[in-house]
Amino acid sequence: MNFTQIFLHIVTTVVIGISACPHALDWEKKPPEERAGETDIVVVGYVSKSYKAQADKDTTYSVDFKIIRTLKGGEIIATLPQDNHTKDNIYRITNFGSMLHCFADLDEEHVFMLFLHIVDDHLSAKYTDLFGAAEVWTMQMEDKVILTNTGNKICFLNIS
Repeated sequence: MNFTQIFLHIVTTVVIGISACPHALDWEKKPPEERAGETDIVVVGYVSKSYKAQADKDTTYSVDFKIIRTLKGGEIIATLPQDNHTKDNIYRITNFGSMLHCFADLDEEHVFMLFLHIVDDHLSAKYTDLFGAAEVWTMQMEDKVILTNTGNKICFLNIS
């Protein structure tokens, strides 16, 4: 290693250590298809409202999430009490937060694939990996998740 490489390594380590999840230094991200296999519910949709402003950097927050498609766990979602969602398939989903604490931090600008489970009769982000409860959606990613998790029923929700 030359001086420049050593300097860049030190700066990168310090910046990441200060501004990001401390566990991420030697971490390799699991692919979405693997995370989908490790969770009960996988949905695609977007944030219609965020409650991030009500949380501080040390707490998690909820979002109202418009589910466009359920790739896994539609039968589980169907068992939730009616007060968990609107007729437009908007669900309150908990357990998102700051990337400083290794959580998935959602915005209202992207379509996401979420990896979820049920906690106390509501949908909650499930972390089988650092930041792993959400992934910015792509069609290629969705195809891989479906192909890798064959045998899981795909449930397309009516969004009329």
